[in-house]
Amino acid sequence: MTDPMPPVDWIELLEPPALPSPEDNLFSSQEDWWNNACLNWCHDGWGLYASGYKEAADLLVQRVEERNVSQDSLVYPVLFLYRQYLELEIKDLIRQSRRLQDIAGDFPKHHHIGNLWGECHKLLSEISPGDSVAEL
Repeated sequence: MTDPMPPVDWIELLEPPALPSPEDNLFSSQEDWWNNACLNWCHDGWGLYASGYKEAADLLVQRVEERNVSQDSLVYPVLFLYRQYLELEIKDLIRQSRRLQDIAGDFPKHHHIGNLWGECHKLLSEISPGDSVAEL
């Protein structure tokens, strides 16, 4: 015969979890080093950072396609991940274009993708004048 389950302390379950403290470290190595994510391991990790969002979206889409479930609940996370990927890639193009033209500054810190693309398009047009819109 199995032991009965202990009674549930419902009040304890309603208590919110403790907030992180200044001593907590989000990114730290653990004993099982083979399960640690490698951060900042290349000279310019921006592409890796951006491609992670695309890879995550692709995996979710693949999962929905394979199982034919969860499309209703995952559509917005998938769109968010693809949009974040595009935003980061456009910001990287802006950053690289400015560097190529010796323009001071990094990339805009806002998230308005239309404005980001406008800035990116302008810079790419200056770098390669005469290219068609499709080529840009």
